[in-house]
Amino acid sequence: KILPLDMPLSIQIQVTNLCNFKCYYCITSQSLEKRREAGLLLQHMPLEDYLRCIDSIAKAGGVKVLNLVGWGEPLLHPDIVNMVQYAKKKLPYSLVRIVTNGSLLTHDLSDKLIEAGLDNLRVSVQGVSEQEYKDYSNIEIDFSGFLENLKYFYDHRKRSTISLKIMDVA
Repeated sequence: KILPLDMPLSIQIQVTNLCNFKCYYCITSQSLEKRREAGLLLQHMPLEDYLRCIDSIAKAGGVKVLNLVGWGEPLLHPDIVNMVQYAKKKLPYSLVRIVTNGSLLTHDLSDKLIEAGLDNLRVSVQGVSEQEYKDYSNIEIDFSGFLENLKYFYDHRKRSTISLKIMDVA
């Protein structure tokens, strides 16, 4: 009644449910069998399905925030740059955000995401050391390289922003 909206303020699209981490608190730490039993199709969202979703959102009047996120790592999707670019073309007034663990970020990918028009890169930080990443996410990470790639994105971001969220699951 106070703020009548034809569309939600925010929409989340799960572009993949595959992940390169195995965080103990997340379903991705479960075996493939258990995830299949839970009804998860282990795959990337087909690009055609994504395009239809964006077209539908645009036709309905748009959305304030589009989050590319889910029970997976969006940067694993081979079309993630095209997805951002298409969303910004069809939804020019929407904030397009990727929620990521950030471990797959490279200088090249940063440049491409920034050029595609990404508004916000939200990075879920699992710890402040290589050991904490191993403890929480069951992966080994080059922590100094990880930090350097985040700094590169920040230094080259143009109008994009970067935000960090610290996982609190202990």
